[in-house]
Amino acid sequence: MYKTAIIYCSLHHKNTEKLVKAIKSKYNITLIDASVHNSADLSVYELIGFASGIAFGKFYSPVEKFLSENLPENKKINAAGKFRRPLLLWNVPSCILISL
Repeated sequence: MYKTAIIYCSLHHKNTEKLVKAIKSKYNITLIDASVHNSADLSVYELIGFASGIAFGKFYSPVEKFLSENLPENKKINAAGKFRRPLLLWNVPSCILISL
């Protein structure tokens, strides 16, 4: 399995947090709460996921801020928008998109 991290933000009912903790209970992954942590070295991960509620068509702002400040230049992502990469498909092994 790829060395994996999921950057998440869980507001209101904490459903996103429940989901990523359930994933962690089955797989050896690192969880990074973007509302608590401002930075992390993501270059060590082969697979990076994002998990957040969606507000007005966007991830919650802590996830967007965390990614804009911490995503390594050499990582491909499959999210359109301001994270320095074009839209890619689900089969890209460097990153996954979890949209709740």
